[in-house]
Amino acid sequence: MDLPRAEPAPEVLLRLFVTGNSQRSLRAVEGVQGMCKEFFGDAVWLEVVDVTEHPDEAEREKILATPTLIRQIPAPPRRLVGDMGEAERLIQLLGLKEFVRSERRNE
Repeated sequence: MDLPRAEPAPEVLLRLFVTGNSQRSLRAVEGVQGMCKEFFGDAVWLEVVDVTEHPDEAEREKILATPTLIRQIPAPPRRLVGDMGEAERLIQLLGLKEFVRSERRNE
């Protein structure tokens, strides 16, 4: 009998809080997903939380405005609110430079 394997903990866990399918929310999701794919590959886990569907999560994380991006892992958490369009800026503000794939660092 095979036991279910626990997935390894992510090196980086990001949580993006958005409000429904607004243009702002869709741009934030597209920007953060694009950053993760281009710069991090599988090193980053991204969880998108719609506060209209999960208001309890928003309350627990004390989300006052959307979009809000939280770096949960590694600790301590860091938060960004607002425009998620500039990948390099997000990486710098979230303190994620060390997790960028090596081939992207050399560019």
